[in-house]
Amino acid sequence: MPKDFKVSTLDKYDGSFDPNDHVDAFQFQVYLAIDDEAYMCVAFSTTFRGIVRTWYRNLTPGSIKSWAQFADLFTVHFITSKKCSKSQESLLNMVQKEGESIRSNIKCFNEMCLQIPDLDPAVCLTTMKKAITHREFKWCMVANKPKNITEFLQLADQFIGTKEEINQKIDNPPGEKRKKEDEGTSNGKQKRKKSKSPSRKRSKSPRSRSNSPSHGYKSGQRSRTPLVERTNYTPLNAKRGEILMAIKDSSTVRWPPRLRGDPSTRNPNVYCHFHRNHGHNMENCRNLCDEIEELFRRGYLKNYILREERGQGDR
Repeated sequence: MPKDFKVSTLDKYDGSFDPNDHVDAFQFQVYLAIDDEAYMCVAFSTTFRGIVRTWYRNLTPGSIKSWAQFADLFTVHFITSKKCSKSQESLLNMVQKEGESIRSNIKCFNEMCLQIPDLDPAVCLTTMKKAITHREFKWCMVANKPKNITEFLQLADQFIGTKEEINQKIDNPPGEKRKKEDEGTSNGKQKRKKSKSPSRKRSKSPRSRSNSPSHGYKSGQRSRTPLVERTNYTPLNAKRGEILMAIKDSSTVRWPPRLRGDPSTRNPNVYCHFHRNHGHNMENCRNLCDEIEELFRRGYLKNYILREERGQGDR
């Protein structure tokens, strides 16, 4: 045995875990350092402790003829510590629990897949799709149709990133602090004006009030109809329906009223989740286009903006 050889990084085996794992770890460590099987048997015996060392001492002297025989004798004797192998049917129990995040469920699913030998990729993708119970993500899967497990994980990563960005924006709305400061400053100026000239408020005629842009709306309420009709929209890297499904539970979305008119005149084969009614799809919904564009303007959904590659078209 080489003088500088050590098996210090290998855990001592005491019979409490899978003997096959211990044999595999030992072989991986010593194959590049030891060529002689007799040396391997001696080195392997130094990794025992407790009842396993007692078992080794009770072996008949000279009964071990080769490393393969020693390894088989060892694994058979401690077979009761061998962990049960997982099968593909085990994946059917990996269903997302109530309150469990998509990230946590996928992590547990991947750990289970690593324990299944010769796992069929098609079975892995099918069971992983069924394991997810999140409604918006299931709709996202139907819309994108991932063909393999890599596309599925990429889609999940994009969806999770969008949800986390929206939640962060809700907790820390952009410009909220500045808005409060501006409101405080304007309130202070209004109080000073009232104290200096209290009669100015009464000088306002009914005609001037009727011409006010806020006339006809409650305080703080804004019209959903844009002042200027948009014709150009920001290029997207996803469908508008997918974006809506990802942000539908967010308080940042302003939902339109239901469509008016006779429902029998609408096309029953298409449905708009934004208006919650039939008649048109979400890709052709002008209100949804305007709402997503407004969210871009307010600093949301930046990861859905299509970025052009640099170097293309530069002449």
